[in-house]
This record gives sequence, C-alpha cells and structure tokens, in this order.
Amino acid sequence: LAISSTNGHITIAGGSGDYVQVETVKITDNQIGSTGDADLITLTDNNVKVDGALELSVEAATISHTASSGTPTLTISSSNGPVSVQSTNDHVDIESVRFTGAQIGLSGDVDIMTLSTSSNEGTVAFSHKITTGGLATLESATVTNAMSTGAATLASASVTGNLAVNTNKFK
Repeated sequence: LAISSTNGHITIAGGSGDYVQVETVKITDNQIGSTGDADLITLTDNNVKVDGALELSVEAATISHTASSGTPTLTISSSNGPVSVQSTNDHVDIESVRFTGAQIGLSGDVDIMTLSTSSNEGTVAFSHKITTGGLATLESATVTNAMSTGAATLASASVTGNLAVNTNKFK
C-alpha cells in the first residue's frame, strides 16, 4: 500500500494487481464495486460504464443531456434485446405525445387513439375524426352516422336505409 501527497492531493494506491477497500467498497484501477462485484462501475475518459441496474429512487428523477456543441444527441439503445420505456402507475410523454397503456394522445386529450387486439387481429380505434392530407384507402368501413365524401370517389357501397346523393333521395 502506498500513500503519497503532492501539492495537497493525496494518492492511495494498492500494489500491483491489488485494490483499495473502504468498508465494502472496492476500488481497483479504474473500477469501483463492492466486495461481491468488483466492477459495477468502470471509469474511462468521458465514459462511465455501469455493469448492473441503475436505480433512481428520488421523488422526481431526471436524466439530462446538456451538450451544446457539434450535434448534441442522446441515444438509448440495446444491442441484445428490446428497449422498454414504461410507467407503472401513470403515463409516458415523448415530446408532446402521451402514451397511457394502449392509448395514444396528448396531455389534454389522452385517448385520441386506442390500440387493441383480439384473436390476433389488431384494431385501432379513434375517439374523434380521422383527417388525411391526401389519398386514404380503406379495405372496408362501416359508417354509423352521416358520411361526407366531398369530391371523393366511392368504388362500391352497400346501403341500408335511404341513400341521398346531393339533394336527390333514393329508396
């Protein structure tokens, strides 16, 4: 064990291949860990590697990225499986879009779209209207209230009840 001081800084170093231990914390070269797992944290220039779970237990936890030069980017990735972002008791906001379980919406209107599946058939339910910026093709559709087509082309239709085209009614 070597303890030295230069210009007020104190250096504690173990021997070759050795470590410094304070209570149950082990420091070996650039690794910090515990007596049972010596490499939980590995430090290199501009990098911190955590070899285990990172648990944030404060009331309001934040992970921030504050770089301001070049092209600042924050990336969350997994090379060996899926990446999950979830909230056990509430919602997840990404930019201005809010995800609450199977519902997708905004902070003031959380159920604009609801995703579901039954017998391996997916369903997307919209709580309000659907607006497109151009061509929309539907394989099939059921209209339960009035349908406004504007200048649309209707390839075929099955009508129950009265059919009105412009102001002409057909029975």
